[in-house]
Amino acid sequence: SRLAELRDGGLAIGLSMSGPAQSETLLRAMAVEFDGRPLFTAVQATWNLLAQEAGNTLSQAHDAGMGIIIKEAVANGRLTAKNQDPAFSAQRQLLEKTAHSLDTTIDALALAAVLAQPWVDVALSGAANLEHIMSNVQALNVRQGSWLDDLSAALREKQEEYWQTRSALDWN
Repeated sequence: SRLAELRDGGLAIGLSMSGPAQSETLLRAMAVEFDGRPLFTAVQATWNLLAQEAGNTLSQAHDAGMGIIIKEAVANGRLTAKNQDPAFSAQRQLLEKTAHSLDTTIDALALAAVLAQPWVDVALSGAANLEHIMSNVQALNVRQGSWLDDLSAALREKQEEYWQTRSALDWN
């Protein structure tokens, strides 16, 4: 009741999601109504070139009027020059080659891929210092093209694989 009061007063009521069940969680949240109107009007979710599984559901939510905020656009550093994991070397080479051909950085490329999604309203960069900000902002200058479909297909990880790798990162 209190959330509906806040909503009715003009506050956007949102939820933040993480993990392999984002789509299911979002669909359940979209079904929550109070006084005949959706309770939730915004969602923050994970979507990036590696973790794309929630894309269709996020698009549905956007079409239904929800604001879409994307977090982890650079996959907690995995889609940046910082990622030196030998198991990711083939993907990193593809990212570097594509970024070089577009005269940009890997992180800007990853952010540009997020911003290219028509259902994204806000993309959080996760920048921690001025150097990161300056590199991330280059995403606004990355020209769209077939690179996006190529990278999306080549880098997409299975949902379980992505979340297992993410949970093993040092910061967890």
